[in-house]
Amino acid sequence: MSVEDTLREGIEAAQSGMTLRARTLLSKVVLELPRSEEAWWWLGQSVLDPKQREYCFRKVVEINPSNEGAREELGMSPVPTTLELHDAARKSAPARSRGPHRGVQRVILAFLIIAVIFIAIGGGAYVALDSLGYLDQALRGDFSFVSSLIPAAIESPTSTPAPPTATYENISLASIPTWTATASLTPKPKTPTPTATSVAPPPGTPTEVPPTPDEFPAPGDAQPVDITIGTGLLTLFPGDFIPFRFESDAVLDMEVIASLIFHVQGEYDRPLTLEVYLWNPSDGTWSVFGAAPGDNPIVPGSPYVSPQGVIIAALRNWGAEPLDILNASFTFAGRTTNDFEVYFGLTRQEIRPPGAPTPTSTEGFSE
Repeated sequence: MSVEDTLREGIEAAQSGMTLRARTLLSKVVLELPRSEEAWWWLGQSVLDPKQREYCFRKVVEINPSNEGAREELGMSPVPTTLELHDAARKSAPARSRGPHRGVQRVILAFLIIAVIFIAIGGGAYVALDSLGYLDQALRGDFSFVSSLIPAAIESPTSTPAPPTATYENISLASIPTWTATASLTPKPKTPTPTATSVAPPPGTPTEVPPTPDEFPAPGDAQPVDITIGTGLLTLFPGDFIPFRFESDAVLDMEVIASLIFHVQGEYDRPLTLEVYLWNPSDGTWSVFGAAPGDNPIVPGSPYVSPQGVIIAALRNWGAEPLDILNASFTFAGRTTNDFEVYFGLTRQEIRPPGAPTPTSTEGFSE
């Protein structure tokens, strides 16, 4: 997808109230087009944190001081000052100033080429006069020999062989450098197989204590997500604390939950500053669990899965840098009230009736 298509889809998502998708798309656009007024404006409309909104709108004003909407969001006067206009013009000047410099460079290069040509012509004339015996005569200022040279040149125009014409048979178009687009994040495979990793950090890794959140999200604000598909590509800005409602169209009536696993997919070169909070509907409280790339067992899992197989969770980035997640979701196993065995979620979707033989491999959803 081109950056223009990503921008268009991000704006459409923001206008439709799909703030999570809008933030994911528009955050990619501002990385590719940091001077995009539209991308920063709609990203500011999509983020939840007041500081992040302010940051986005200040970017808009920095690009276009006359943007009345962004100025109103920031509580600024509707008319930009002369200093603001001057700063905006100065920051965009480097892109415009390259043109005159390139023109001067072309002029200098042309003079150098002409100089080389004159030197070559002069050197060739010196050798020719010396070989014909006219050099001493020319040095004395006597150029009467010129008239004798002109007819000879007219009568035999092919006396001096022309230089061979260059051929291009061995040149391949493949040798011409081409522009390569920046690689995007690898999409989630259709059948994800995340590698199980330990929740504990590697030995020797300095342990940072996540700060306690000032407030918790409301479970009623959770965004619905198909548990068998997951969140998909998700960008969490610093301080983001977003609730999700992981559910499915399958009709479930769970009696026992035997296991619960949280999956987070992505490649990270630094400690993962991600926490997953689970809502306990029985006592109305949030419980926090640290998350590492791969599979994260949650024990006990039963308080957090409703009889309908719904899990309300909130993802929090407590770090200082944005966090890109390829996908996140859950898988749980248990038994229904009519003794069906259930293995349901991101990595496995299966419901087996009582007495059914255990499959030798993971199968698709059946009921």
